[in-house]
Amino acid sequence: MATLVYPLEPDTNSQSCALDISFRALCSSDVPEVKQLCSQLFPISYTEQWFNDICSCEKYFSRAAVYQGRLIGMVVAEVRHNSRIGMEDDGLVGFWPSDSTHVIYILSLGVLLPYRRHSLGSLLLEEVKQYGTSVEYRNKVHAIYLHALASNSGALSFYSQRGFHHFNFLPLYYSLESGPEDGVTLVMYINGAQPPWTFKYPPLCVLFSFISFHYTSSVISPPALFMVEAIGDKK
Repeated sequence: MATLVYPLEPDTNSQSCALDISFRALCSSDVPEVKQLCSQLFPISYTEQWFNDICSCEKYFSRAAVYQGRLIGMVVAEVRHNSRIGMEDDGLVGFWPSDSTHVIYILSLGVLLPYRRHSLGSLLLEEVKQYGTSVEYRNKVHAIYLHALASNSGALSFYSQRGFHHFNFLPLYYSLESGPEDGVTLVMYINGAQPPWTFKYPPLCVLFSFISFHYTSSVISPPALFMVEAIGDKK
C-alpha cells in the first residue's frame, strides 16, 4: 500500500503548527511502537497475539499516522460477515439479514494527545469509510460499527459529529484495572443501507433480542456457544 501524505493545517483554535503526516498500513516491525501507542491511548490490556495479528494479518485493515518517523495515531478495522456480530449487538443490520451482508468493525482508533485537533482522527476514520465503500465492498458492507466506553464523552461526541448513531447500551461491558465499565455500540450505515426498523421502535428491538438469544441458545450446544462468546473482540 502506497504512503499517502497530507499537509495538515492547524486547528484555528490551537497554537500548534502545520504537520506533514503520512499514512500507511501497519507492518510486523511496528509491533513495539503500536504497543507503546496503545498503552498511551487505551485503558485496556491487549495480548501479544493481538498486536502481532493487527500488524501482520491480512484480514485486518489498518492505517498508521506517521510524523517524523513516529507513529502518532492509528486505526484498525475488520470486515466481518453478519454472523460474527456479537449477540450483544443483535439487530444491528436487522434480525434476518441476507447471507451476503457484511459489516466493518473498528477495533481501535486513536491519536496521541499532542497531535489532536489536526483532523487526524477524521482522516483515519475516512480511510475506513473509503475502504468500506470501495468497489470490492460497496455491495456487501452495510454498516461500520464500534464499541466505546459510555463514560468517554469525547469519543462519543467525535463519532456523533461524524455520522455515527447510538445503537446499544452495554452494561459492564469492559473489564478495566479500575473495575468494570459500561460500554455503548455506535454505528454508521453506508452504501445505501438503512437502519433496521428496530431503530424506530426500540422496545421491539429488546423483544426481538430476547427471542433471538433464546432461539440461538436452543440450537447451539453450550460448548459452541461459549466459543462464540470467547472469540468476540472487545476494544
